This record gives sequence, structure tokens and C-alpha cells, in this order.
Amino acid sequence: MRESAQEYVEGLIAKARTAQAQIEYAGQEEVDDLVARIARAGTTETYAQAIAELAVEESRMGRVDSKYAKMMAKVKGSYRDMKGKRTVGVIERDDKRGIVKLAKPIGVIGALIPVTNCEATPFCKILAAIKTRNAVILAPHPRAAKTGKFAVDRVRTVLDRHGFPEDLVQVTETISVEISQLLMAQCDLVLATGGPGMVKAAYSSGTPALGVGAG
Repeated sequence: MRESAQEYVEGLIAKARTAQAQIEYAGQEEVDDLVARIARAGTTETYAQAIAELAVEESRMGRVDSKYAKMMAKVKGSYRDMKGKRTVGVIERDDKRGIVKLAKPIGVIGALIPVTNCEATPFCKILAAIKTRNAVILAPHPRAAKTGKFAVDRVRTVLDRHGFPEDLVQVTETISVEISQLLMAQCDLVLATGGPGMVKAAYSSGTPALGVGAG
């Protein structure tokens, strides 16, 4: 019996929630070490070149040298910006007003990936999700499905190698507007990168959403 779109997305969400529960109480040092390893895995010269070539071939957009440069600049830049930032436990104290802020994971993030930046955006969103102890499910553009999976497979290898559940990071291998809409409706936060249509859809999903990019 063929699996419905609803059942497919529910399965992804269920696996993500199970995986996220296993890192919900991870310490800052453990989280930071994992984030560093994922950033390094995405920016080795060999891998960055491979995903740049695949992105250009599949999407029929951009240039390999530019996409290689984006992997090195954007992924390393995202990691640099979050390095040393506290995302576990007490992150801020205001003794004057008696306020203490504690960091808490959101749960499962749905990440919409644009075809125009299909190589670096997956890693940037994955780094942000893991840094904050969340699971993430990527929904790539149809013309960047292989590139999205190539990124996710790389990260899942890192997770497995270091004793973390692979399902912290997943990708929708079945791609359609319906799948993306169901993902946005069922996850806990949407990160939408792309044009006005994509961002509007995210903001209209009924789930808290952050839209970035041209939209």
C-alpha cells in the first residue's frame, strides 16, 4: 500500500522528535564539539568542490567556483558567528531586575532550501539547529534534491560517527508543494530562505516562522 504524503511527513517528524529527545539535555561543550565537526565536514576542499559541482549540474544555475567560495565563506562564517555563544543553560542574567534567561530547544525545525543557494544553506541551517539542540528536516527545491541529500548524508555520517542519532538531520526525498506544506504545519519552527512566495507560505503555515533572503 502506497504511503500518503501525510504519513510520510508524520514519519519524518516522529523520527526527528525521537532523535531530538536524545540531545535535549546535552551539555554546551558536547554541542559545540559536534557543531565544529559538522562545519569542518562541510568545508574540506574535496567535499566543497564536490557539492559545488553537483549543485551547478543539478540546478543548472551558478558557477562551480562561486559555489565553492560560498561553501568556504558562508559555512565557515556561520560557524564563526555562533562559536563561543552559549545555547545551553543560563545564557543571560539581569541581577538588577532578578531575571535569568535559560536556553531551551524548540524541537523540530522545518528548513526550506532555495535552489539558488542549495549547497551552503543546508549546512548553515543544520549548524544553527544543532547548536540549539534541535532536530531539523530540510525541504530542498525539486531542482536541488540530490544536492540537499548530498549535504544531509554528509552530516548524518558525522552524527553516526560520534554517537549521535542520525535522524537529528533529515531531508524530504519525496518533494512536492504538499510535502512542504505538511512539514511546515507539523514542525515547531519554520526557517524559510527564498523568494516572496516561499516566505509568504511559511508565514501562512500556522507555525512560527523566520523568513530570510529576497522574500
